[in-house]
Amino acid sequence: MKRQNPNQDILDRIKAETAAPLPENLAPERIAERVQAESQQPKKRHIARYVSAAAAFVVLVLAGFAVWRLASGTPTLETPAETQSAQAADAGDAYLQTAQSYEEIESLFFTLRDDEAAKDRFSFDKIFNGSTKSAIADNVSGSVEGADLSANTGTGGSDDFGTTNVQVEGVDEGDILKNDGSYLYVLRWTNETGYVDIVDICDQAQMRSASRFEVCRAETVDGTGTYANISELFITGDTLTVLYTVSTFPASGEMPDIYGAGSAGTTQTVAAVYDVTDRAAPVLRYTYAVDGSLISSRMMNDTLLLVTEYSVPLYKNDSDLKNASVPCFYKDGVKTRFPANTVCLTANTESQSYLTVTLLDTATDGTNAQMKAVLGGGTDIYCTANTLLVAAPDWSDAVTYSNVAGGEIAAYNGSAVDTRLFAFSLSDGIRYTGSAEIDGRVLNQFSMDAYDGYYRIATTTEDGSCLTVLNESLETVGKLGGIAPGEDIYAARFMGDTAYLVTFFQTDPLFIVDLSDPANPAVTGELKIPGFSSYLHPYAENLLIGIGEDGDESGTNGKLKISLFDVSDMQSPKEISSLVFDDAQYTSSTAQSDHHAYLTLPDGAFAIPVYEGAFASSQFGASKACVLTVEDGTLRVIETYSPDIKGKTVYAISRITYAGDTLYTLSDTALVAFDRSTGETLSRIEYPERGVIE
Repeated sequence: MKRQNPNQDILDRIKAETAAPLPENLAPERIAERVQAESQQPKKRHIARYVSAAAAFVVLVLAGFAVWRLASGTPTLETPAETQSAQAADAGDAYLQTAQSYEEIESLFFTLRDDEAAKDRFSFDKIFNGSTKSAIADNVSGSVEGADLSANTGTGGSDDFGTTNVQVEGVDEGDILKNDGSYLYVLRWTNETGYVDIVDICDQAQMRSASRFEVCRAETVDGTGTYANISELFITGDTLTVLYTVSTFPASGEMPDIYGAGSAGTTQTVAAVYDVTDRAAPVLRYTYAVDGSLISSRMMNDTLLLVTEYSVPLYKNDSDLKNASVPCFYKDGVKTRFPANTVCLTANTESQSYLTVTLLDTATDGTNAQMKAVLGGGTDIYCTANTLLVAAPDWSDAVTYSNVAGGEIAAYNGSAVDTRLFAFSLSDGIRYTGSAEIDGRVLNQFSMDAYDGYYRIATTTEDGSCLTVLNESLETVGKLGGIAPGEDIYAARFMGDTAYLVTFFQTDPLFIVDLSDPANPAVTGELKIPGFSSYLHPYAENLLIGIGEDGDESGTNGKLKISLFDVSDMQSPKEISSLVFDDAQYTSSTAQSDHHAYLTLPDGAFAIPVYEGAFASSQFGASKACVLTVEDGTLRVIETYSPDIKGKTVYAISRITYAGDTLYTLSDTALVAFDRSTGETLSRIEYPERGVIE
């Protein structure tokens, strides 16, 4: 077992605060409009960063937070016996064991606090240097005109409509736009308020806002500021579930010393469950919150899977640490500790971050939630109806220290990060089944897979890419390393007995890995082309779509490229068609970094957003939705829709969906409906960039 970084508490705190999604005004498409690219030739991504830079990034993220009041207070220190007995029993392993009592957990953190306080390399308030206050105060302002909230009483809707692009069929993923054929559910974010717009599309020629309601808002209460970030939503029948995170800090904006007395910041992830039987008058049924920042979520039928990370603040005050040592849940604001028998403790006592997993039946009143807390944290998940995998980075070998201005500063080498993989069974509640240490770091959720009784994990290591196969007991049964030394994984996709990996340094190798023999994974074919793909999507039998960036032998050129790969011959994959969007100096697509922006349309077509701009321009560029198809093995753009917002700037389109013959595009500034056959703009709902709704 590797020794964990002695400053893991600092890393956990930074990671927890930077896990929240960036506001859209910080999207790469926006930033690229305002800065001149230093170089078009990519450099190997060692990911070496200093704590001061990470702290600045945290301040930048916090500056985009809105604020909401969450009921809190001293938690119930004991949990009702019936709640404890309802939890599924854990398998346990050499790395983690189920806690026997609250006292055992509290004792562990008392020891950890004392050990870490003795090291005291540097304190958290010195990193932030008091900059949080001004960053937040300068960005929580603005107003907005009122909107037409009258409901359309028409009936109808379409049986043919767009759905969210997900990794596993039948396991829904949260998003900022949902579609049920009759209504669109749009999650909106401003600098002060998070809200949901329910849009009636029964009359496809004329969208109407059926209702618009606030979910969270900025407030300062009793000298405390609370910063919220609305993130994603789900619709299941007449139940709407909205997720957001809430972070509370002293209103002064001063970060307390992580080892000091007093109240440090807290973060909860909130699920607000609404009855939307009447779309014109949604009713909040209840809220359910869990300590920690949101890692990810899934919805299976009516059951919400909520995965968060909670970092225990190490106070000197024994009473405060005792209360903080166990994560809590909040049913309608009532704060209650996780049952002791749902907490799994690590043999490595230097970890202070919990990975928490919650199953919540949104069709009920939320009183029978299942929960689990595992010391170790996490960043990415893979989920099926019965299995959950969570990847947590192990920074043990990735951190080095140097003397700067009389103190020690940590630097990070991302190539040396390994992964702790946690596995859970979801077939009967939540049961922790074990963990394993994996060489290298995962890229995202597509780096993980479960198939035919095996787990397959693709990682980037210091020696190249690696593919590890484990059995359900988390024992390594097969491993293939040294793929493309010196290159990082930029995209991964598992399909049955085959894995597809894209690595990149200056050119884009697409590797095909045969996994039919789990004990002997083997590269069977390789294709090198300029540029790289950052998202891979199965298109048809033996065809694979790649969305990424174009380039030449010396690197990338800032142009969006769509590739069509023929993978019918595992020994010799081919790029049989490609499209490069080169009508502007810089082109990109939200789908490059967010697979939810990829839309599957009927008859084999698909749609992606396309953004066009210039590196040196002070003005934002143009945004459009492009519909593509494959005809005789050739990629073709068959339809293009450009929102016309009466002279207003149109920021990058983030989502596309459809219902019947109408296509809808969503950007920061507008939701626009188009006639697919004519391209005509049918209707629009304009959104403010800043301020609060009235």
